[in-house]
Amino acid sequence: MVTLADVARAANVSTMTASNALRGKDNVAPPTRDRVLRAASELGYRVNVLAKGLRSGRTGVIALAVPELDMPFPAHFAAEVTTAAARQGVRVVVQQTQSRPEVERTILHDLPGSIVDGVIMCALGLDIHEVEQEIQHSKVVLFDEHITDTMLDIVCSPTRPARPPHASTSSIAGAAGS
Repeated sequence: MVTLADVARAANVSTMTASNALRGKDNVAPPTRDRVLRAASELGYRVNVLAKGLRSGRTGVIALAVPELDMPFPAHFAAEVTTAAARQGVRVVVQQTQSRPEVERTILHDLPGSIVDGVIMCALGLDIHEVEQEIQHSKVVLFDEHITDTMLDIVCSPTRPARPPHASTSSIAGAAGS
């Protein structure tokens, strides 16, 4: 794997200058920037997403957990989420849960704060109290739920009744992309 230090060495600049050039910072002279970009291209350099996430505190990735991908609504919803996220520069990892409580619990417990910035989930296997316990301080939005007695963020399908007035909405994708 080609590192930033490899690019800097090939362009005969410091690692900081290579980083600044690759991020489009104004403090790099155009000829130096061109040299760094050419070296990165020739070496096949790719940004290390994990390292970038450590610095920024964000991965630029969200998880979408659906019960079944072969059902019309979850499949269409997944397509819409991935399209909207891509417009924000965010990638989506899609996981099929098959409405199994242990899979849903693992996703809610293990993913937020590690490899994804947040989770959008249709949690049919867990009751709302289990969901609330699992997420603690994580960024989770539920979708297509029959739940009305929670302060969690919920996205309802057009056939579901509107949320109660005390409920709020948020955008994990917008938060991840900002």
